[in-house]
Amino acid sequence: MFRKTVTVLVLSFVLAFSAWAQDNGSDNITADEDALFSGAATSEEDSMFRAESGETETGIETGGVLVVDIADSLDSGLEYDALESETVRIGGSFDFNAADSWMWTKKTDGDGWEEPAIDEDRFALDLAANIFFEARPDTDTKFYGSVDIRSPLFTLEDDETTPLIDESRGFEDIVKIDELFADFNWNEDIFFRAGKQTVNYGVGYFYSPADVLSIGEIDPEDPEAELEGPAALKASVPMGVNSLQVYALADEDITTAADIALVPAFEFVLGSTEVGIGGYYRSDKAPRAMATLTTSVFGDESIFAEALVGYGTPEGLTLSDRDEWFAQLTGGLMYSGSVETDAEFNIFSYTLAGQYLYNYGDDEREELITMPGDHYLTLMGAVSDIAETGVSVRATWQANLSDGSSRLYGSVGWELFDGMKISAGLTWLAGEPGDEYTTLIEGVPGNDMVMGTISASFGKGSF
Repeated sequence: MFRKTVTVLVLSFVLAFSAWAQDNGSDNITADEDALFSGAATSEEDSMFRAESGETETGIETGGVLVVDIADSLDSGLEYDALESETVRIGGSFDFNAADSWMWTKKTDGDGWEEPAIDEDRFALDLAANIFFEARPDTDTKFYGSVDIRSPLFTLEDDETTPLIDESRGFEDIVKIDELFADFNWNEDIFFRAGKQTVNYGVGYFYSPADVLSIGEIDPEDPEAELEGPAALKASVPMGVNSLQVYALADEDITTAADIALVPAFEFVLGSTEVGIGGYYRSDKAPRAMATLTTSVFGDESIFAEALVGYGTPEGLTLSDRDEWFAQLTGGLMYSGSVETDAEFNIFSYTLAGQYLYNYGDDEREELITMPGDHYLTLMGAVSDIAETGVSVRATWQANLSDGSSRLYGSVGWELFDGMKISAGLTWLAGEPGDEYTTLIEGVPGNDMVMGTISASFGKGSF
């Protein structure tokens, strides 16, 4: 009975806001249906294929923003009739990468370094592609699909394994559906997206506890990499620059309709500040409430914060006989800019970012695989297109302040010409045996470790 009551209240809330939006000039918000979906930007190839390791021509952009500025879409002058097409648009991306790596660990007695005696494939070839299609049979409907293809382009028998990976490689490891959804609307007041979809939910750059929708976690070495999204039904009600969104999530482990999760979120703008509030409810999972904030003081920087509060077990975010309150709080700052001469010669572009995470939960977190510490800090600095030569430098430091371990990653890249790029990276893991960042590789002692990599990318691009 409670489940049905919650569902009725959420749907009533959506319909009430849609009526309000219609009475307040719905004709002004039908210019671009993509603007109504926070994940829609990732469905277009321009934003779909990010620069390698998060690098861009002008620096590094912030993570997915919870609030969508619909007014910007209206100012673009896009006519609604342009959303209809008799053709199907097809595109994608391609990358062929070769990398070789070396590894050294600190000796147990602390006297010097040595190569670990492990059976590891040091040289790797990575062939990957993404293919997408987009069809707009009429102005009210859009169909979109995206597939990732990765090498090796063969499967293994059940009794065969690859080095350090004790599992077979199946078809789903080679070809994976990234997105597959349909967009439609009701009276141009409520906009729906049904299917597997990428969701830009949350504003954190290195950590995003408010993102209860995406599958997987942010890679600090590539924080702008697109995260896999869920299979869901999304309803969005625009209200000027504000928006109400409701997700109905169908996770892979559901067995009955009662296992469908509901995630409502309201997003609004106050001057230069964007605020989002939301919640997560599923009958057998820990309920959670989320809040996000992005703002700017001087205009060139982005200040962002997220908070998540729940009741259950923080290990698996489930319900059990030892439920308790838990919370995750994070805040960060990003600053981007460029240095140019009077002749408009770009000396370099730069981005500085830092983010802190407070990760509170049960002290006995044996089941927690990731983020076992209470306090984390990540700092990053990147310089790109130095003297317009295509050379870029990047460094990221991530620390578990609770156990004192850390990971420092630095890289230098040079784009020789379109389609050809070489890079070199160095990773240093520091801490005591058993700490989080000294036990990343199976079979390697938990001491300080240094890893070096040289790679080359051939033919990388989009079409």
